[in-house]
Amino acid sequence: MGVGTKKYAWVIVAICLYQWLCMANARKSVHHNAQNDEKLRCNIYEGKWVLDNSYPLYDSLACPHTRREFDCLKYGRLDHQYLKYRWQPHNCDLPRFDGKTFLRKFRGKQIMFIGDSISLNQWQSLVCMLYSAVPHIKILQQGSGSYNNYTFQDYGVSVLMFNSQYLVDIIEEPIGRVLNLNSLKNGDIWENMNVLVFNTWLWWYRGGPKQPWDYIQIGNKKLKDMDRMHAFKLGLTTWANWVNTKVSPTKTKVFFQGISPSHYNNGEDSNPYPLKQIHTLLKHDKNDANDRGKGTRDRGMMDRDRRKVSHNLGKLKSARDNVDRDRGRMKYD
Repeated sequence: MGVGTKKYAWVIVAICLYQWLCMANARKSVHHNAQNDEKLRCNIYEGKWVLDNSYPLYDSLACPHTRREFDCLKYGRLDHQYLKYRWQPHNCDLPRFDGKTFLRKFRGKQIMFIGDSISLNQWQSLVCMLYSAVPHIKILQQGSGSYNNYTFQDYGVSVLMFNSQYLVDIIEEPIGRVLNLNSLKNGDIWENMNVLVFNTWLWWYRGGPKQPWDYIQIGNKKLKDMDRMHAFKLGLTTWANWVNTKVSPTKTKVFFQGISPSHYNNGEDSNPYPLKQIHTLLKHDKNDANDRGKGTRDRGMMDRDRRKVSHNLGKLKSARDNVDRDRGRMKYD
């Protein structure tokens, strides 16, 4: 992923955090009036990018937790205007992010980002946003080959990154590396979190030396390759079934970030599949007889949620493209 994606990371994190704070506040709310109901109905995905000279929310040069390839200012990026954009919904105002408030509300909770470099950027942005609010707090850093964990010890808040390019598993076998579209073994770790933020897409259409698997497995069948869009759909179906059957809605809040194009050259999307085609994967298959299990939401509600996600992905992509054009599509490699 190129540095262009980094400039949106803390903004999208802030939008996600607004929802998390609303989730935390909702438990304490005992009084609703017309004004409160109107705020709850506000669609934060419909809006525009506006310049705000009070931004950014943190100074990347002062945050020691940013990987060097993502630290644009440290390595000589001259313009700073890209840091000044704030997302403004049409019908409401987002509260400004407050790191101390966030840590208090999520005391003792675990927040995990799961995905590729998009999730990595957002995880690092959240860590820096919190660090800038409490720069002298003790942070316990832990990690392994697949995940990293930063725990703000005074609050017991853990912010974790789990690297998973496809969400489903790549398994080493005698014939080679197998992308198993029906296997999701890491879910045993994920389901213990309080907030899960997933993303996947960019790696699904990659081939050649960048392709990290040799075969694709569906059930008991192993293929050298297949239609990547169909593989993406099957992999997401495995993930969705896991969420629906293994994740407790009373304990864990789940977000799926959606689709982000490559920004290597800050030009046209390198994605070979149009966003409209990807949106069709989120629509409910009326012929799907797969039993989701007991205790799940009714299908009417799930249909509405899928349409809402599909609509919101398009809105955010359009807004991102607009701000690219407003900057004159300057190129930063």
